[in-house]
Amino acid sequence: PIWGLYIKSDRERTLSIYDTAGHMVRQVEVQEGTTAVTGLGKGIYLLARKKILVQ
Repeated sequence: PIWGLYIKSDRERTLSIYDTAGHMVRQVEVQEGTTAVTGLGKGIYLLARKKILVQ
């Protein structure tokens, strides 16, 4: 299986990804449609007020 984080958006935007300590770990330029985010280590991240888990 292919593991990763995919962000689906209805428009282009810049999103920030934070760790649970509140530190910004990445800014992602999201395109309209689906954008793959790679390079995140295992952990829990916050994105646009939603918690995500990368295993």
